[in-house]
Amino acid sequence: MPEVLLKQDEAQRAGLASSGLLATHGARVFAAAGAILLIGALLDLFALWVLQRQSTVQWEFVALGTTTNSYPVLVIAAALFYGALALKGSESLAGYRLAATYVVLLGLMGLTVGFLIGTNYLAVRRGANITAEAAPVFHGLLVKSGGTSLLFGVVMLVAGLLGFRRPRSRLSRN
Repeated sequence: MPEVLLKQDEAQRAGLASSGLLATHGARVFAAAGAILLIGALLDLFALWVLQRQSTVQWEFVALGTTTNSYPVLVIAAALFYGALALKGSESLAGYRLAATYVVLLGLMGLTVGFLIGTNYLAVRRGANITAEAAPVFHGLLVKSGGTSLLFGVVMLVAGLLGFRRPRSRLSRN
């Protein structure tokens, strides 16, 4: 007959301890992955806007369009930061507010880039002769980049503002 080494209560406590350790480790991995993605995206934007800067309106229009390509990485970083807080079971209001501030800043970035794309479009259109072959590409970039920026800006701004409200109401119930 097999001998029972752990009683039911002891086995449950051991399982809870290991799941807590797993959650803590998972939260660290999520936070580290979010930080890596955020730093990588910011370095990419720094290289684009500072190191590769040119003083033409056409370059700025293309750079603004390229900036919109960083949005998915920035959103994934935000999701990983929130995931880390949730996995850790954090009740720190400061952590949630910091994550919400980051999301609000992303929203403001999106709205600013969308506005700049619109103004640059007008400047390029007024000051440059756009060939018939280039016109569809030019207008497509405007629709894709401008629309993406405005959608990104509005959604992230609303999500960030809700992020300030939600943890406070959730934490005050406990």
